[in-house]
Amino acid sequence: GNYYLALNILKKLNKYNKSANDYQLYTFAPIEKPVMKQLGVNFSNVVVGPKRFWMMIGMPLELLRNPVDLFIGFNQCLPLFFKGKTIVFILDLAFKIYPQFFVNINKISLMTKLAIKKANKVVAISESTKKDIVKYYNLNKKSIMVVYPGI
Repeated sequence: GNYYLALNILKKLNKYNKSANDYQLYTFAPIEKPVMKQLGVNFSNVVVGPKRFWMMIGMPLELLRNPVDLFIGFNQCLPLFFKGKTIVFILDLAFKIYPQFFVNINKISLMTKLAIKKANKVVAISESTKKDIVKYYNLNKKSIMVVYPGI
């Protein structure tokens, strides 16, 4: 899922990008030390609260205090009110296709819709997901990049 996608991309970023860039990994709970060690010294974990609604309240406040050059949302959402450059990863839209299997469908639907509308770049993990984004959110297919998880 999201965790392994993000972890693999971050590992590759560390391997190929040996520059002086610093990367902040924003989470609502601490990332385990062995995981952080895999990523290298350019990565730090910034824990942002509150756990509930952290992307709606905590992250926008954190990014106002400490702006970043680029925010990558691996979990289909982006911080509200953030005006910087963004990339959002969309793994699937199963909540649209099979809503009966989801709790809090309104929240995930709204956060995904806002992220897709707001993102500078939308990344789908398959052609199928890309087609679903076009179908359900009327996004031009040329503005969606497909990147398969098997890096």
